[in-house]
Amino acid sequence: MPDEPARNQAEWRENELVVVVAFLHSGGLSELTDSHPTCQKIAGALQRTPGSVERQARNIMAIEAGKDADYNIGAPVYKVKQQYFGDHQKSYDRAREVMDENGWDLPPLQ
Repeated sequence: MPDEPARNQAEWRENELVVVVAFLHSGGLSELTDSHPTCQKIAGALQRTPGSVERQARNIMAIEAGKDADYNIGAPVYKVKQQYFGDHQKSYDRAREVMDENGWDLPPLQ
């Protein structure tokens, strides 16, 4: 079996982004600032920096506010925002699945 190439850290996967969306629903943007312990814990689980988690949360909020033209936002962010942002329960359910599948010990979604 050939080795898989290393994942480019600049590319966010949909399962990572749905976790960000769920935590936006759960605690709001204040919990996803890079200095907040919840953001730091999410970043550790996703093997991302807290600043990159905050950036994705802000990108999602910019799309929601119609201010996305000001940012360089990737297609996966638009897709996940469209699929999950309007439905809190759907985002929670999918995020819980992703967290369980990956063994990520993150704070409970509220």
